[in-house]
Amino acid sequence: FNTADDGSALESDNSPSGFLLSGHMTEYNLGAALENYEISLKNRGNTKISRTIIDLYYVIPIIVVQVSVGGGYGFSEVKGTYAGNFDQGTAFQYLLRLGYMLTDSIEIHWNYRQIQSRIKLKNSDNLLETGGTMISLGASIGF
Repeated sequence: FNTADDGSALESDNSPSGFLLSGHMTEYNLGAALENYEISLKNRGNTKISRTIIDLYYVIPIIVVQVSVGGGYGFSEVKGTYAGNFDQGTAFQYLLRLGYMLTDSIEIHWNYRQIQSRIKLKNSDNLLETGGTMISLGASIGF
């Protein structure tokens, strides 16, 4: 998580859990994705930060490696113990993806995301900084 203006920062309890569904139009080198995941917070009971983001990206076709760049927009919210204390916030991100084709239909990839997100405390001007950096490894199967 990013550090807030007051110097404090949230700490995750474990890795995010959720899903990412994407589609890629090879003839135009464009893709879109829907991602939804939750991050449990350390020492905050059963409180989680939940994000849903829709991404658009461009694939730069390079022999053997695929490089994708793009961005996404969606929302973040607090779930669990403190959910009633916060409004839903917006989230946007920049993303970079490097993929290596193992076969014509199987790819392994590395993803880097820089996420900006703040959630407002109800009846206050205070904001909870919920953005940060996420790095992931994955595999995709095309058909």
